[in-house]
Amino acid sequence: RKYKMEFAIEVKQLLDGSGYVATVDWSKGDAGKIGTPGGVVYADSAGEAYEIYKGRLEAKGHTVIE
Repeated sequence: RKYKMEFAIEVKQLLDGSGYVATVDWSKGDAGKIGTPGGVVYADSAGEAYEIYKGRLEAKGHTVIE
């Protein structure tokens, strides 16, 4: 059974400055009700990490909110 939920995405720079990580922002939307639906995305830029993660969530039928 699939649930369609709303998630916000949080992007942070890695501590060593080598790239960025995107994951669910646990303080917004439906986060916290289930596990992390799109895993974690590592990328060279914040925008790239965000877009990849957004694509994963939307592919699963979820909505991305700000």
